[in-house]
Amino acid sequence: METPWILTRMTNSTSQTSLILSVRRTGLLLSCINLFVFSGLGQEISRNLAYVTRADSILTLDVYEPKKKQSDAPLILFAHGGGFSRGSKDAPQNVAFCKALANKGFQVVSVNYRLRQKSQGFHCDVSIEDKRAAIRMAAEDIISALDFMLSDLGNGAILSGSSAGAEAALFAAFHLHSPHIRGVMSFAGALEEPEHWKTHIPLLAFHGTCDALVPFDRAIHHFCAESTPGALELVGSGALAQQLPQVRLLAFKNGGHELASGLLTDPAAWKECETFIEALTEGRPIGGVETAILEQPCNLPQAPTYRP
Repeated sequence: METPWILTRMTNSTSQTSLILSVRRTGLLLSCINLFVFSGLGQEISRNLAYVTRADSILTLDVYEPKKKQSDAPLILFAHGGGFSRGSKDAPQNVAFCKALANKGFQVVSVNYRLRQKSQGFHCDVSIEDKRAAIRMAAEDIISALDFMLSDLGNGAILSGSSAGAEAALFAAFHLHSPHIRGVMSFAGALEEPEHWKTHIPLLAFHGTCDALVPFDRAIHHFCAESTPGALELVGSGALAQQLPQVRLLAFKNGGHELASGLLTDPAAWKECETFIEALTEGRPIGGVETAILEQPCNLPQAPTYRP
C-alpha cells in the first residue's frame, strides 16, 4: 500500500553524515533533526532507580511520569539499542522518544539492561549460543523491570525498543512469559522464531527493507554466511507482518539500520506510536502496511523478499 510518507536525505555539512532531514506527510512538513524541544502536558522524571541486581551489576531505570496521565493507558517500557555490547537509556535519541510519549500522557520507563557482549561485539564470529544468551539476558531484565513497576501495571505494559532493545522486547513478549505484556513497538527489531506464536500480542514495527544488520525479512542476522559461528536466523518485521494477525508495519523502502535510532526523534513516528497505543487501549483493530520511500540505493548482498 503506497502512502503519503516521503523521507528525504541530506548531508550534514559539519559531520558529513547522512541524516533523515524531514518527513512530509499529507502535505505537512515536520523537521526532525535535533528536535529535543518538548511542549504539551509535561512530565516528572525519576532517574536511575535500581530495579534489580545481577551478580555485581545494579541495573537502573528512569520513569517519565506525565503530569496528566491517561488513566486507561498501559505503561510503556523502552529498551535502548547498541548490539548488546554498548548503549544507554541516557542517549539523546532515547530520552527524546521517552519524553515525547510522556508528553502525550503515557507513563514511560526506560531501562538499562545487561550488556553481555560488551567488548565482544555481536558479529558473525560470535557464536549462536552467545547471541541467544545475550538476547535472553536482556529480555529477562525487561521482565524484571516490569516486576519492579508492578504497582503501575494495572493496565498492562507495551514493550518498546530500538535495534538490540527491540530484539530483547520481542523476545520477552514472544519467548518469555509475563501476563502484563499487551503489545510491542519495535524499531528495526527481529526475533528467533518461537515454538508457538502468541497471536494475541499486537505489534507496531518500523523497519528499513535494506537493513544490513537486523533483517527486514526472514534471514540470518547481519547476513552472516551460513558457515560462520554467528549464523542466527531471525524473523524481521516484514516476515512478522505475514506471520502474525495484528501487525501495523511501517516499511521504509531502501532504508538501512540507521532508522533504528533516527526514527526515535521523528514526530511522525511518535504519532504512529500514539495511535497504536490508543488503538490497543480502546480495543480497535490493529494492522496495515504503509511504505515510506527513501531515494537511495540498496546494496545488500541478499535483497529482502518483501516488496512494498
